[in-house]
Amino acid sequence: MKKVGCVVAFIIFMILITSSVSIQNSKIFSQDDSLTKGNEYTGHVRIKIDGNGDFDFAHGVVGGSGTYTDPYIIKGWKINANRTEYGILIENTSAYVVIEDCYIYNTSHRTGNSAGSGFWDFYDDGGIKLIRASNILIKNVVLKDGDSGIFIEGGENIWVEKLRFDNYLLWASIYVNSSRRVTVEDNTFNLHFGEIIIRNSQYLTVEKNVFNMDGDNDISVKNVRYLRVSNNQIHGEKKGSFTGIDVASSQDVVLENNTIVDMGTAIRVASSANSKIVNNTMVNCSIVVGGNISDISTYNLHGNTVNGRDVVFIKNQSNFTFSGETGEIILANVSNFKITHASVSRASWAIEIVHGNNGTVEYSELRHNLNPILITSSENITVEGDTLEYGAQGITVSSSKFIFVEGIFIRHFESAGLSIGTSTFVWVQNNKIYDSGYAISIGGTGRFLNKNIYVLNNTCYANYYGLYLSDSSTVVVMRNNFNKNSESGISIDGILISNSKISENTCNDNGLYGIDVSGWLVDSEITNNTLIGNAEGLHIPDWATPENCTISGNRIVNRMPSMYYYVLMVIGVAATLVVLFFVRHHRRKS
Repeated sequence: MKKVGCVVAFIIFMILITSSVSIQNSKIFSQDDSLTKGNEYTGHVRIKIDGNGDFDFAHGVVGGSGTYTDPYIIKGWKINANRTEYGILIENTSAYVVIEDCYIYNTSHRTGNSAGSGFWDFYDDGGIKLIRASNILIKNVVLKDGDSGIFIEGGENIWVEKLRFDNYLLWASIYVNSSRRVTVEDNTFNLHFGEIIIRNSQYLTVEKNVFNMDGDNDISVKNVRYLRVSNNQIHGEKKGSFTGIDVASSQDVVLENNTIVDMGTAIRVASSANSKIVNNTMVNCSIVVGGNISDISTYNLHGNTVNGRDVVFIKNQSNFTFSGETGEIILANVSNFKITHASVSRASWAIEIVHGNNGTVEYSELRHNLNPILITSSENITVEGDTLEYGAQGITVSSSKFIFVEGIFIRHFESAGLSIGTSTFVWVQNNKIYDSGYAISIGGTGRFLNKNIYVLNNTCYANYYGLYLSDSSTVVVMRNNFNKNSESGISIDGILISNSKISENTCNDNGLYGIDVSGWLVDSEITNNTLIGNAEGLHIPDWATPENCTISGNRIVNRMPSMYYYVLMVIGVAATLVVLFFVRHHRRKS
């Protein structure tokens, strides 16, 4: 019996040894995970290492020989970067290195790196900065009171784990560019602005991180292949332009088992073939997808929920019908569909139609969604009889044609009740739009982004603007009521508006103008409109003289300026006093 016990103990001992070796190899570096206390850090000047020959005590190395089993150790330092571009800089190295239990603060931000194009790609600073450096583990480090956190460019085999980012790192918390095999795991981000930005890289893992944010995109990915983003917790403050996970122009991306709460958009994936979006839990935010048909046809979405309700994702299908309550509806390359009497609330995008054809969205209740209806790259879509309330933008029509929006009740949208961009043959009629930014916005930046738009018989009341029109051709605006808006009933702005007709509209009691022509209006007519009770009925500044336009038959009665009301009131009071004086004087005589 004793022999049996010894054999069992020996087997268990061998299993434990084997397991520990397996864990060590999977991580490459197996070090003690304890975090040095703040009062145990030792002050150190900034560290710069250029090449393997610089790994010595003078450069912050406290142990190790730089091998796989005995990496160099940089540990226990408190480094004030003094508003310069790095606290620790390692470049042109291949030795195995562990940076741990350090406290780095007060870094700055300078633009100008060639890592990408556009302002938001310039992140060439970092509390820890790695340039063409490989085989590095960074863990148990605190980065605080700076602009940028970790910068990695041209690296390979990099691990970033158990870091804490505090106090307003305004740019990238972690920036990865042109690198391979980078893992970002089990970090905590407590930031105002800050994010993980990954560009032009391969074989990456972002998992088990916690984001406590009130701004910006948390994980931003572009031109990346073979990426897994899983088991992260992302918490925001429901800001419209901010996204939890944003993936663009990438391939073979897996987004799974993430929890995303109160972001503007939970997950955005565009032009990224073979993307897998599965089993994510979203609260008060949801998913938006984009790209060409060939990309979207490879997307795999399932098992996702918004506020405990399923995300309905249908692709490459014909003859689809949906009704009832759900978390979100995404139709990609779907034809002959009907969404009727649906109910979606507190999502980013309630109903998204991309590359759709011959469909209807009717009599649905969409309340407290950031953007209730998105129609993009689609044709022959009818939106009819729906109720949309409370959000950022009610209906968005983009790059589409033959779209019919009729009989919709829209109220309380911060940006616009209805926005039309880069689209043709759109009919907007018999809708009621209240208490929004722009009731109807048509245009963009560039000439003739919209053509053949018909705005007929709508009521737009108590918005910021009734109708905003720019950069369009062949727009017909007739028989609408644009009343009691804060600024103008109709605002014509932009580079060029041509061959358009604005006629028989009522624009009364608006804060500034009934109709404001501040853009370049050509070959158009403004006729037979009623413009009463505005500060100025028809406003055409000197720089915006219309060319070859007919402006006639408009009934204009401007409201009397408040100073005149005051003068009239004084005159009225004075006249009353005079009358009373003579009446009393006459009575005394009699």
